[in-house]
This record gives sequence, C-alpha cells and structure tokens, in this order.
Amino acid sequence: INHFINLDMDAESRKIISQLEAKLRREEEKRVKTEALLLQTRKNYETFFNKINDLLFVLDENGNIVHTKNVVVDKLGYSRDELSGKSVLFVHPEDRREEAGIIVNEMLQGREMHCPVPLITKKGDHIPVETRVAKGIWNGRPALFGVSKDITRQYESELLIKQNQGLQDLLLKLASTYINIELENVDEVIQQSLQEMAEFVGADRTYIFD
Repeated sequence: INHFINLDMDAESRKIISQLEAKLRREEEKRVKTEALLLQTRKNYETFFNKINDLLFVLDENGNIVHTKNVVVDKLGYSRDELSGKSVLFVHPEDRREEAGIIVNEMLQGREMHCPVPLITKKGDHIPVETRVAKGIWNGRPALFGVSKDITRQYESELLIKQNQGLQDLLLKLASTYINIELENVDEVIQQSLQEMAEFVGADRTYIFD
C-alpha cells in the first residue's frame, strides 16, 4: 500500500513541478517581451526627440544634467561627457546664474515651469531661449525634463522693431525741437541732438561734416 501511495505522491509532485516550470517560462517570456517593448519605446522616444530642433535636457533631483539630445551637443558645442553630471547652471551665462539658480530650484519644487534665462555655448555665445519643464521618470528615478526653444529670430525681430520705434521717437522729438527752436539756441540744441543720436547708435559722439 505504501508503495502505491509513494507512486501517487511522486506523480503529484511531478505535476506540480511541471506546472511551476510552465508558469516560470511564461513569466520569463513576458519579462523578455516587456523589456524589448520598453527598449523599443525608449528608442522611439530618442528618435522623436532628436528630430526636434528644440534643446532637451534631463535633470536629476539636484538639477544636474543626466541626459541631453543631439541638438544640445550641436548647438552648445559641448560633448555629452562634458555636460553629464554638471549642474544645469553650467549652460547659463555666469552673470545670470544666480537668477537661473533661483528659477531651477523653484522648478525642482514644482512651483515654476518656465525659465527665460538664455543658454551659453562653449565659445561664449548667448542663445535666447524659452525653457519649459515637466516632471517625469528617467531610468526609474524622478527627473525634470526641460525643453529650451531657440528664439533667436524672434528676439532679433523684436529688437529690430524696438530699434525702429526708438528711431521714430527720436526723429519726432528732433523735428519738434527744431520747429520751435530759438535762433540763439541753435548751437546748443544741435550739440544736444548730436549727443542723443550718438547714444541711440551706441557711439561716443556724432559729427556733422560739410
């Protein structure tokens, strides 16, 4: 009787073991498929981000750069190794890093989503940008995703508009001044006008030649 009981128990054990092995195989297949899907998804995102001309930064919880896209390397002139692990303040002009630091801290706390401070290239050139951020996860850890849009053309257009408006205002002022000028004040007014024109064009002085 004991012999038959042992045979029955062995068969039952083999059945349980077989079921466990099948379950483990299914779990392993599921894990492999999930990892492959995650890898493909990440590659798709990398391709998508690298096709966009905006500059993408991924920051850790301390505001250090952990990842950048190709356009960051191209536009700023730094290699990925030079940027990796650096504070994001490293890519802002030195004279505005205190301002940028305050904004970045607010961003990390979730109280600010926008930064107007320009970026600076390895050569020292400034790039006007509008930076917006969003919180997310990178490699399983909390991260801050920053997208900086190059607004150089917009900035130059706005600057040109301001310059044109300033020139119009100056010409109107000069015109009204000379209409009402007293003869004995001509030399003084001319000197004042020359000084105003010099200041407008950023020169020390302007002159009138015959």
